[in-house]
Amino acid sequence: MKSIIIIEDHQVLRDSLAHILESKGEFKVVAQSSRASDAHQLCRRHQPDILLMDIITEDGDGLEKALQIKEAMPKQRIYLLSGLKEPDRVERAKEAGIDGYLLKDLPISQLLAKLRLHDAEMFPELEELTDEIPFELTRTELAILELLGMGHNVDSVAEELHYSPHTIKKYISRALLKSGCANRAMLLAHLTKSGHINPWRNQANEGE
Repeated sequence: MKSIIIIEDHQVLRDSLAHILESKGEFKVVAQSSRASDAHQLCRRHQPDILLMDIITEDGDGLEKALQIKEAMPKQRIYLLSGLKEPDRVERAKEAGIDGYLLKDLPISQLLAKLRLHDAEMFPELEELTDEIPFELTRTELAILELLGMGHNVDSVAEELHYSPHTIKKYISRALLKSGCANRAMLLAHLTKSGHINPWRNQANEGE
């Protein structure tokens, strides 16, 4: 069983990821934190097989902290998690000896498959780092998910977009199936962090 530390500043995503990993019976999450500054101490204390580090955390740049840990603990396997498709960060991580750079729009099945690999570097191809919509979601699915993120229920989303509630539920189910996310909250967290939906759009407009 592989031991894992998760550093991720979004609690819903962190808790969901920990639950999914442990439910497979192949991974044990030995520690979690929202702060990159906790990562080094946690790695020294628990000696995990894998450190999963969000590239942008509550207290700063996860990549910088990952580089520091790799320099101090060269044998520590570190995989960066990112919703940002930035070739320069991928290159910098690879050159510094980081073991992998995993995009958060990976279906869960693919993420698990990558974590099962042993001593394999995992980086996206740079030509794949475009700003396309994740999970092959449609614009309608994104619009529905953004409204849900704003706090709308299915009925109010249906009224806003001129669909029936039954149709809205079908769109939501299809989006979850495409993404591989365990639940709606996890999918919304992915899309919010990657910038593909903005649940605070109305608040921002009201403040202008």
